[in-house]
Amino acid sequence: MYDTAAQWQLRLEAGPLGPDEDAALSAWLAADVRHRIALAEAGMAWHGSVQAHPDATIASAKSHAAPRAPRRAWIGWLAGAAAAPALALALLAAPGWWAVLRSDAHAAVGAQASLALPDGSRAIIDSDGAIAFDFDGDRREVSVLRGAAWFEVVPDPARPFRVRAGDTTATALGTAYAVDRRGDAVDVVVTHGVVEVALAGQAPVRVEAGQASHGGAAATALDARQAAATAWREGLLSFSAEPLADALARLDRYLPQRVVLLDDARATEPVSAVFPLADAALAVDALARSHGLRVRRLPGLLLVGG
Repeated sequence: MYDTAAQWQLRLEAGPLGPDEDAALSAWLAADVRHRIALAEAGMAWHGSVQAHPDATIASAKSHAAPRAPRRAWIGWLAGAAAAPALALALLAAPGWWAVLRSDAHAAVGAQASLALPDGSRAIIDSDGAIAFDFDGDRREVSVLRGAAWFEVVPDPARPFRVRAGDTTATALGTAYAVDRRGDAVDVVVTHGVVEVALAGQAPVRVEAGQASHGGAAATALDARQAAATAWREGLLSFSAEPLADALARLDRYLPQRVVLLDDARATEPVSAVFPLADAALAVDALARSHGLRVRRLPGLLLVGG
C-alpha cells in the first residue's frame, strides 16, 4: 500500500495523468480509506522535501515527465484530510517517508529485510529502516537513512566498505557490525573484526569486536544496554536499564502507530525487560502499566501518559 502511494505521488508530481491513470488512481483511493491516508503521508513527505531541498526535488520531478499539471480531484480529498486526525499522523510520518523514497531498500514496520548487496556482502535492515547504496567502480558505500541495519562484509582490500549515517562514517576491514541511527545519534556495534569510525571533523577511532562507539566517541566495551539494543537480529526487543523515553522510541519502530510519551517526568525512569518482536504493541502496554501510566489509542497514535 505504501509503496503504491509513493509511486502515485511521484507520478502526480511528474505531470498530467492520462484518462486511464486518472481512473486507476480514483479507483485505488475509493477502495480503502487507508489508501488516502497513505497518499497524504507520501504527499506531505514530498512537499516537505521541496521546502528543504527545492533544487534537487524539483529536478527529480521534472526528470520523470512533462510540465506539471494542476492538481485536480486529489486536492479535494487532501484538503478534507487536513481536518482529520490522519493529518497529524502524516506530519509525524513525513521524515520517514522521505527516507523511504530516497532508499534502495527498506523494511516495513514490524518486519525485517535481508538482502545481498552488489559486492556479495549481506545486510539485514531492522523494522522501519531504510538504506541506500553506491557500488560504482572502486566505491562500496551504504547510507543508513533511517533506523538500524547490520552488515556482514565481504573483504576487499582494494575497495573499503563504508557505512554513512548522518555525520558518522564506519569503515570496515572485513567484518560484521551494526549501525543504529536515531535522529542525529548514531551507534556502531562491532560483532566481528575491526571498524574505523569517524565523525565529521574528528579523528577516526578503531572499534573492535565486542566494542561499540556512540557518535564517533572512543570505543568502549559493549555494555548490557548496547547488547540489548542489537537483540533485534534474534527476534527480541530487549531493554537493560534503558530510559523509558528511549525504550518507547525503539518500540515505535515496530508499530504502525507513532508512540508518544506525554509524561516528561517519567522519561528517564529505567526499563529492563525482554519481549518478542511480534509483541511490540503489548510491550507498550506492559511498560506503561509498570510505570503507572496508561495508553490511549487514537488514529495513528499511541499516547502514553497518566
